[in-house]
This record gives sequence, structure tokens and C-alpha cells, in this order.
Amino acid sequence: MVQAQVTVYVLNGTLELQAERGVYRSWLTQMEYAEVTLTVVSSDTMEQAEKYEILRKKEGDADWYIMKTISSSQLQGETYTFINQPLEPDTAYRYLAVAKIVDEATGGETIVGISEVKTI
Repeated sequence: MVQAQVTVYVLNGTLELQAERGVYRSWLTQMEYAEVTLTVVSSDTMEQAEKYEILRKKEGDADWYIMKTISSSQLQGETYTFINQPLEPDTAYRYLAVAKIVDEATGGETIVGISEVKTI
């Protein structure tokens, strides 16, 4: 099992992203997965965030892909965990969490927090 964690302090708030890689095995199959946990430590800025996006990319790739969008109401005790599967064997991944405020008048978004997990 491989673990990685990075905490970034942004605008007096904390957005923490953790990823733990594991392998599910049954009698005939084997599948790699990542258990990804987003933790938001409350602050005035983070309390304004309306949604969080978790993105993933393969190590070395240029493009990030949204794996999960989470509304602030989905955070349970300021934490949200999901299983990202399947992962390709012998492939390293990076995860990124982005906290956003949505401007209803313009439809624009402001990023108020970013946290990235290094290679798992």
C-alpha cells in the first residue's frame, strides 16, 4: 500500500487531500484502486466554497481529468472519501483538489483553495 499527502494553506483555510493506493483481490480477479479523502478545515474562505473538484492525471501526462465533483453539503464532518477505480497497474497517478466559489450572476468560478497529492 502506498500513501501520499500534501496540505496547502490558502487564504487562511486548509484543504487537505490524501490518496491511498490498494489492491482488491478475489479468487479470479485483481484490481488496483485509490481511496481518496478530501478534508476541509473550516475558515471564512473555505466556508464560502460551494463545490470541490477532485482531478486525476497519469504521471507525465499534461491533462487533468475531473474524477469527482462534490458540493459543500456532501462533506460529512468536513471530509469526503471515495474510491477511484480501476487504476492501471504499474502506473503512477497525481490527484488535485480544487475548492471553488461560484458567482451566480456571471456563472464564473473563483478558486479559493488547491491541494495536490504527489505520485501514488
